[in-house]
Amino acid sequence: MECVEEQVQVREGKVKVDLTKYVQTHVFEYDDTFDEHESTGDLYERSAAELIENFYQGGTSTCFCFGQTASGKVHVRVFTHP
Repeated sequence: MECVEEQVQVREGKVKVDLTKYVQTHVFEYDDTFDEHESTGDLYERSAAELIENFYQGGTSTCFCFGQTASGKVHVRVFTHP
């Protein structure tokens, strides 16, 4: 797996019926991506900081996070309503 800008690329090793090995790449697009080298501060600044600021200015904000439990992956979908 590799995070490249707003994409997550997952490379899956496969074998054809004739036993030829190949790699299939799956690309997933997001507003932003984070890997294991990102700090908690980076993640906060790039995902939730704007939501918190909007909230304290009287707006309504929603943060939807998803990912497999305990996998270490964090995916954040942010919706801001003025």
